[in-house]
Amino acid sequence: MKLFFRKKDVDKKNSTQSNQKKCKYCDMIFDEEERLRRHVRKAHNDKGGDMPNLNPFGPS
Repeated sequence: MKLFFRKKDVDKKNSTQSNQKKCKYCDMIFDEEERLRRHVRKAHNDKGGDMPNLNPFGPS
């Protein structure tokens, strides 16, 4: 538990959080734009991307 911290540490945290990209379909967070695009293409593609459908009740 950190009770005391430097202002520099807070600024460092805020700068790393501002660089992160969030997926608009789920709550996953990525550091790089390319990883976010790859995730959206594979996990949220309607045309049946590389990710298998893990839903046991079939496609929704």
